[in-house]
Amino acid sequence: MYEHYNRIDTAFYREKQVQGWSRAKKEALMNGELEKLHDLAECENDTHYLVFRAPDFDMLKK
Repeated sequence: MYEHYNRIDTAFYREKQVQGWSRAKKEALMNGELEKLHDLAECENDTHYLVFRAPDFDMLKK
């Protein structure tokens, strides 16, 4: 798979963006599974999990 850009700076920006992605996210892009990219972009560290996945998350936002 490849992406076409008319400007080298735009292509360079995209390359740097993709380089920072996880292997799973890169594979989803290569396989054309674009619907998976958002889910794979979620942070999975312990802090994010506790704050954003907690059942009482709505209480934390107040």
